[in-house]
Amino acid sequence: MNDLEMYRESLALCDDKIIDALVERSKIVEKIMAYKEEYGMPILQPQQEAKQALRLEEKLNDNKYREEIMDIFECIRMNSKKIQARKLFDYNIVMIGFMGAGKSTVAEYLSTMFAMEVVEMDQEIVKEEGMSIPDIFATYGEEYFRNCETELLKKMQSRKNVLISCGGGVVLRECNVEQMKKNGRVVLLTASPEEVYERVKDSDDRPVLAGRKNVKGIAELMEARREKYKRLGKHLTNDEIQGKLEKLGFDVQINGEDMHVIAPTWRSTGDISIKDDVMEEVARMYGYDNFEPTSFTTTFDSAINQKDQDLVRNMKEFLAIRCGMQEIYTYPWVNDVYLNAIMQTTEGMLRLSTPPAPDLSYLRASLLPNICEAVAKNERYFNDFSIFEEAQVFHDANYTSPYDKSELLPEQRRHIAGAFASSVKDVKELFQEAKGVLEYMPRYTHQAAFEFRKEEKPVWADNVVWLNIYRGDEKIGDMGLLAKKASMDCGIKNLSVMLFELDVLKLKPLISRTNKFTHLAAYPENEYDISMLFDSNAVWSDMHEAILGKKKASEFLKKADFVDEYRGKQIPQGKKSVTIRLTIGSNEKTLTSQEIENVANQVMKKLQKKMGAELRTQ
Repeated sequence: MNDLEMYRESLALCDDKIIDALVERSKIVEKIMAYKEEYGMPILQPQQEAKQALRLEEKLNDNKYREEIMDIFECIRMNSKKIQARKLFDYNIVMIGFMGAGKSTVAEYLSTMFAMEVVEMDQEIVKEEGMSIPDIFATYGEEYFRNCETELLKKMQSRKNVLISCGGGVVLRECNVEQMKKNGRVVLLTASPEEVYERVKDSDDRPVLAGRKNVKGIAELMEARREKYKRLGKHLTNDEIQGKLEKLGFDVQINGEDMHVIAPTWRSTGDISIKDDVMEEVARMYGYDNFEPTSFTTTFDSAINQKDQDLVRNMKEFLAIRCGMQEIYTYPWVNDVYLNAIMQTTEGMLRLSTPPAPDLSYLRASLLPNICEAVAKNERYFNDFSIFEEAQVFHDANYTSPYDKSELLPEQRRHIAGAFASSVKDVKELFQEAKGVLEYMPRYTHQAAFEFRKEEKPVWADNVVWLNIYRGDEKIGDMGLLAKKASMDCGIKNLSVMLFELDVLKLKPLISRTNKFTHLAAYPENEYDISMLFDSNAVWSDMHEAILGKKKASEFLKKADFVDEYRGKQIPQGKKSVTIRLTIGSNEKTLTSQEIENVANQVMKKLQKKMGAELRTQ
């Protein structure tokens, strides 16, 4: 064997080693995928990829084959992504949306991320037909082009793991929608008519926009297709519906778009009484798993105030953090022992038809019985503690019967209640502690102050130590010392217990401010700080009025905020430096740096003119 043959043999051995190493590497990639899936880790981890790239660069360093090896590893990296993509997507991803919605851009990005093949339907049709889309429309008409789309979608049924970017009108045919759903997950991309216009205004290959390449024309066409894009569930033909119902014994007569359905006699028990019951039968037979879930969309056009929820959260924070009380959670039913001790009556309470235990047959109408049960259980471990609970209580008001056609639900309210228990504090100290907490609560939680009166003694309270709690002329709760007999009946032997309970729904937060709703900015907003010299007696309200008054400095100026004020050696006598933060942006475009500068200059000129301000230079 000469030297050349020996070198070739060595090269073949190297190739064998490379093949074995690549096979092993691919298996490891699959193992990593399985591990990430099992433990709920993200599949794509850019930080790890960056670390691997850095390690490779450090490894190669000054190697003379560095560039060639880096090219090879780039191919290896892309093929690893292909392995990942095949595991993640054993189906096609079909992107639909109006022309200019960004389907091609998103497809290109996903292709880079997952190394997936992209099929641009419009480009594929152009390649197959050998002419541009405008020429296809002009020569054969739109119907021919739509047929090309349908045939291409049918061909894609034999493919997997492909990104399909559809033309804007592909959803106009029901059969196309069916083809997309067979072997793909459909993703809808949207954009505003204004944004679409900006993206397509310079394009000449949009024949459906002929004569209406403007914002109004685009908006009208988008509205006409909206339901096609956003269709939910599954479209079934009349024949499919009829077939499934007849198998269940239904008599079905179809007259055009109308369908007359008669339920079988053995279904005359009332479970088939309205058209929704019929559709439920169809859906059940078709299989709920065959319906693709679609997320609901929500739009906000006004501010959402949650003052009541904030009030409850503030009260719980006040009791837990400021007052050091422990929050507890109890079941909604009441033990008969504590019910008889505290409530002393079951009037107005709801009885469970199937209670969890014989002595747990009533739903709570007050939180105090369960609070006392918690005190009794904790007495063996602590001799000085305080607890509270915020939860629902139930009353039989308006409640009729499950057999009444006009049945109404029981009344449900929210209460907050607590207990201060101690064997080391005297009753006076315990009473002052509980009353102090309740007196300070309105101030911390921003609600009207409570009033304490002695009008009606709670049934569970001591004859002397008790108070009713009022807000204005309305009673909202009670507080007082748990009576000795009630305490003994609860099994509380050595603790003095001060209780309170408030009706949360009767508490009203103070109206201190109103939230103002604004849409999120569609284009980036910029913050620009300016520092100017003003007379020392100038006030911020005048500055703000000068900037954003009746005639504001610029339409791009969103707001102006005070940052700080400075007086010192660098500032002339009788002057002060004020730093103002301008928020600058547009609702229609991204501003250039020059446009932002112009807005800031306009503000400075206005302040100079109206208030004699000067730009601070040092």
